[in-house]
Amino acid sequence: MSIFDEITENPWFSRVWTIQEVALAREALVICGDATIPWDAFVLGVHSIMDAEQRVTGNTLGLTSLSGAMHAHMYTANAFSQKQANPQTPTAGLTLLFSSVLSRKCMDPKDHVFGLHAVLNRLGAGLPDPDYSKPLHRVFAEASRLIIERDHSLDLLKYVTGLDLEENWPSWVPTRVKTKLPEILKKFRAAGDSSAPLIQFRETGRQLILSGKKVGSVSMFSARSPYLGSTHRVADDTRRLSYLDKCQEAQNVIRSFQTWVVLWNSAKCRGLMTAYDDPDMERRALFTTLLQGGTITSWASDETALLRGFYKWGAMLCANLEGHLIGMDAIDLLLYGSTSEHKMLLPPEMQYLTRTEEWRIHEAIENDIDTSPLHHRLVQCNLSKTLFVTDTGHIGTAVASIRAHDSIVLVSGLGVPLIVREIPGQISYRLMGPAFIAGIMFGEMWQGIKGRLEDIILA
Repeated sequence: MSIFDEITENPWFSRVWTIQEVALAREALVICGDATIPWDAFVLGVHSIMDAEQRVTGNTLGLTSLSGAMHAHMYTANAFSQKQANPQTPTAGLTLLFSSVLSRKCMDPKDHVFGLHAVLNRLGAGLPDPDYSKPLHRVFAEASRLIIERDHSLDLLKYVTGLDLEENWPSWVPTRVKTKLPEILKKFRAAGDSSAPLIQFRETGRQLILSGKKVGSVSMFSARSPYLGSTHRVADDTRRLSYLDKCQEAQNVIRSFQTWVVLWNSAKCRGLMTAYDDPDMERRALFTTLLQGGTITSWASDETALLRGFYKWGAMLCANLEGHLIGMDAIDLLLYGSTSEHKMLLPPEMQYLTRTEEWRIHEAIENDIDTSPLHHRLVQCNLSKTLFVTDTGHIGTAVASIRAHDSIVLVSGLGVPLIVREIPGQISYRLMGPAFIAGIMFGEMWQGIKGRLEDIILA
């Protein structure tokens, strides 16, 4: 299946403008050398092979990344079909389309908006004509405001990371994605079953006013985050450097999760986990938080199997920390006779990386059928996030830009909590990003505050 990896790495799949090329073409064709195939047939073929692989092997090998690379193209085509079938019906989903290009490449960063201009407007966004003389923050802010208003949804706030903010950038406006991001939090009801959001804009669209309430603050957090700040090589770099990056990233993931476990144990020992009634609830809260409330249905059919794998993962993860269940001798025993692909591909002067304790723990987890699928899922859920404990005794994860004393707010019409930071000398906040907090994701706190909401001003 390496051929599909080669297709995915083609720069065409990572560029902004290609979405319009497919969506607005009378007849889209995929051309590779002398071979030509209609776009629709190409998409159908990829999905057919994925379905067959899933039925036979239980996974989709390299095709998942290819399908992900084509997602924005396919979503746009589907949205066009719906609009054509019902021209008078407002098209929802502008948020999803706009957010899908934030990590794509273009020569001018303004093309993250202008490169979708015709598509977004055909779907009802009402964007002004492209004007490259406007500052970048204004281009993004205008598009974000119109998308929030047309979708009548605050879901765009779920894509805010608080990272790499440029000068004059309104904090509620998503930025270009420069690091690996986790899956977006979906299908939660932290604000209960509240109705459509109450949205106001002021100061020529720079401030977003919401209706909500502060429900706590960050009291402790981990300084490490999986993947944050790691060097991610692009496809045209050498394979050797790619494997070097993977070694370093894998070890950073192990170290990050270790600091998270240490933070969780510290909060327990200090009696700070007051939101959970007993040690079993504390363990389940950590498990639920790291999985973001999700599961791995293709691997474990019930929670018991998931918890068993989670406890084993935790024991192996902390093998080189003092006072834990198993030590490095047990890890080395699990690795006896195995050969690392990365060790074979790295040059001799770099193979020391595969002899570190963190790398050996990583390899042991990867080689174990009970822990490998879970580890992959945990990494995907927590890319560029950090673990924190609140002053109300809850545990959660949020974007790695958070700090102690940041506030946690629930907002009417939005299914996830938000982490915000007070702006000195003002009555407004800087939005840091969304959060998952075990014990408040399904409206547990909303009933007590919904009658006492106040303006939350994001600037």
